[in-house]
Amino acid sequence: MKRVCLAITRFRNDKKEAISKNFINLAEVLSEDNTLQITTLSPTPFGSEKKISQIYFDMQQDYASLSTALKNLFKVCRYFNNNRDAYDVISIHVASPVEAFIIFLLLPETVLKRTSLSLWQSYLTFNELKGNASYFLKNIKSYKHILVANSFISAALYRFCLTSFKTVIVHNSYQKNLIQFHTRKPLIYIPNAVFPSHQIQNRHFNIQKYTFLYIGHTKASKGVDIVLELVAELRKSINLELVLAASGFGGMHETIEQIKQLNLTDIVIRKDEIDVRQELLTADILIVPLRTCVGTSLSPNVIVEAISLGTPVITSAFPELKELLGDQQLGLTVDVTNIKKSTTDILAFLKDTQEVYALSNRQLAFFRKHLTLENFIQSYKSILLNPGK
Repeated sequence: MKRVCLAITRFRNDKKEAISKNFINLAEVLSEDNTLQITTLSPTPFGSEKKISQIYFDMQQDYASLSTALKNLFKVCRYFNNNRDAYDVISIHVASPVEAFIIFLLLPETVLKRTSLSLWQSYLTFNELKGNASYFLKNIKSYKHILVANSFISAALYRFCLTSFKTVIVHNSYQKNLIQFHTRKPLIYIPNAVFPSHQIQNRHFNIQKYTFLYIGHTKASKGVDIVLELVAELRKSINLELVLAASGFGGMHETIEQIKQLNLTDIVIRKDEIDVRQELLTADILIVPLRTCVGTSLSPNVIVEAISLGTPVITSAFPELKELLGDQQLGLTVDVTNIKKSTTDILAFLKDTQEVYALSNRQLAFFRKHLTLENFIQSYKSILLNPGK
């Protein structure tokens, strides 16, 4: 029986954060293989009925705390140093060059040779910083840690550390090309996935009253304020409502005030706890107007989930998101810095009802071929358990 340990340094055990949710999905499905003994090493425990041995540091943690995340990183390394021969296979899930470099520095070569590193985020490129200069300068306090730990400045650290790991896994080909520039180590691309295979047919969309859906944080980088501005403009031309499933992380007070200022109180439905699958099946449009992809996974779970359920997506025109949406074959990308043009583009899309249904069908077909949880798990399994990789 192979002894497998999955480790993560920053974790939300309620499954409301993308990397954490995928980490739990991976552990639970792998645990169904009787030839594997699955152990998880995470900051806090998570609820599961699966046969998983859980090792954790605290019962509760502040997920938003950067100092806590750094402490967790050192705790993970200390654990593997103290248990060097406890596992045949190790999989560590991180997001930034600095995290990868610290692991490289603190783990012995014998452990690194058994460790697959999963990188879940791209880094802030110089071009993105330059293209969004006014936004980043205005919010420099919120992004100074990214400039230090996860940007073109720190990306050079990949040159020194990635070759030491057994394998390095990424989840977006844009990310693969970005990081491959810094290393000779072949990077393995595994598309992100959330839902198991299913057969959803004939989605229905209410063109008499559209239901727009936003799922995400209220911090500025997620663009919830842009959602409200777009909805305020769209309601001048179409009948709609907005389901706002916002999960805090700062900015909620400003969001509530903006709803009042834009006179949207009558069409905004606020929800704290939701069933993501059910909300996506009910919604006509998911809107994800990110201001930057740095600080979120490159293939955001909510977009992957929407594609998997045939729910049309509207999101920002970042290269990685354009790629995820197949150059608008699986969703609409808009320039979120231009509310007027974005509104025009969205209205033109909604007016073409035949295309709305066709896009939904393309999403479902793409999901069945590329984005099932089974494909995701099998890809991970083949990489983790293949001694030749």
